[in-house]
Amino acid sequence: MVARPGRSFIERGASRLPAGLQQPARLFAAIGYAPTAVFVGFFGPWMVVAETADVVAPVPSYLGFGQSVQASAVQVGVRMVGIRG
Repeated sequence: MVARPGRSFIERGASRLPAGLQQPARLFAAIGYAPTAVFVGFFGPWMVVAETADVVAPVPSYLGFGQSVQASAVQVGVRMVGIRG
Protein backbone atom coordinates (compact mmCIF):
# COMPACT_ATOMS: atom_id res chain seq x y z
CA MET A 1 0.00 0.00 0.00
CA VAL A 2 1.37 3.37 -0.99
CA ALA A 3 1.02 6.18 1.54
CA ARG A 4 -0.91 9.21 0.42
CA PRO A 5 1.21 12.30 -0.25
CA GLY A 6 1.62 14.61 2.73
CA ARG A 7 1.12 11.88 5.34
CA SER A 8 3.77 10.48 7.64
CA PHE A 9 4.39 6.79 8.22
CA ILE A 10 2.43 6.85 11.49
CA GLU A 11 -0.71 8.01 9.64
CA ARG A 12 -0.52 5.22 7.10
CA GLY A 13 -3.81 3.40 7.81
CA ALA A 14 -5.99 6.43 8.50
CA SER A 15 -7.34 6.53 4.94
CA ARG A 16 -9.09 3.18 5.49
CA LEU A 17 -11.27 4.63 8.26
CA PRO A 18 -14.54 6.51 7.76
CA ALA A 19 -14.10 10.20 6.93
CA GLY A 20 -15.19 11.40 10.38
CA LEU A 21 -12.61 9.25 12.17
CA GLN A 22 -9.61 9.98 9.97
CA GLN A 23 -8.56 13.24 11.64
CA PRO A 24 -8.86 11.92 15.25
CA ALA A 25 -7.03 8.74 14.25
CA ARG A 26 -4.16 10.77 12.76
CA LEU A 27 -4.00 12.91 15.91
CA PHE A 28 -3.97 9.91 18.28
CA ALA A 29 -1.37 8.17 16.11
CA ALA A 30 0.96 11.16 16.49
CA ILE A 31 0.24 11.44 20.23
CA GLY A 32 0.93 7.74 20.72
CA TYR A 33 4.07 7.72 18.62
CA ALA A 34 5.77 10.63 20.41
CA PRO A 35 6.17 9.07 23.89
CA THR A 36 7.02 5.69 22.37
CA ALA A 37 9.80 7.22 20.30
CA VAL A 38 11.14 9.11 23.33
CA PHE A 39 11.11 5.97 25.47
CA VAL A 40 12.81 3.79 22.88
CA GLY A 41 15.23 6.46 21.64
CA PHE A 42 16.22 8.05 24.95
CA PHE A 43 15.18 6.09 28.02
CA GLY A 44 15.99 2.70 26.51
CA PRO A 45 19.67 3.47 25.90
CA TRP A 46 19.82 5.41 29.19
CA MET A 47 18.70 2.30 31.10
CA VAL A 48 21.28 0.14 29.30
CA VAL A 49 24.06 2.56 30.24
CA ALA A 50 22.76 2.92 33.80
CA GLU A 51 22.90 -0.85 34.32
CA THR A 52 26.68 -0.76 34.17
CA ALA A 53 27.19 2.41 36.22
CA ASP A 54 28.91 1.72 39.52
CA VAL A 55 30.04 5.08 40.78
CA VAL A 56 29.77 6.10 44.40
CA ALA A 57 30.71 9.68 45.15
CA PRO A 58 32.45 10.43 48.43
CA VAL A 59 30.19 12.49 50.66
CA PRO A 60 31.03 14.67 53.66
CA SER A 61 30.50 13.10 57.07
CA TYR A 62 27.41 15.17 57.79
CA LEU A 63 25.66 13.68 54.72
CA GLY A 64 26.51 10.05 55.41
CA PHE A 65 25.04 7.58 57.87
CA GLY A 66 26.69 7.96 61.24
CA GLN A 67 26.45 6.30 64.64
CA SER A 68 23.44 8.37 65.66
CA VAL A 69 21.40 7.00 62.74
CA GLN A 70 22.43 3.43 63.51
CA ALA A 71 21.76 3.86 67.22
CA SER A 72 18.31 5.31 66.64
CA ALA A 73 17.52 2.54 64.15
CA VAL A 74 18.56 -0.10 66.67
CA GLN A 75 16.41 1.52 69.33
CA VAL A 76 13.29 1.22 67.20
CA GLY A 77 14.14 -2.29 66.04
CA VAL A 78 15.05 -1.51 62.41
CA ARG A 79 17.86 -3.51 60.87
CA MET A 80 20.29 -1.30 58.93
CA VAL A 81 21.82 -3.35 56.12
CA GLY A 82 25.03 -2.32 54.36
CA ILE A 83 25.84 0.64 56.56
CA ARG A 84 29.16 0.71 58.33
CA GLY A 85 29.83 3.28 60.99
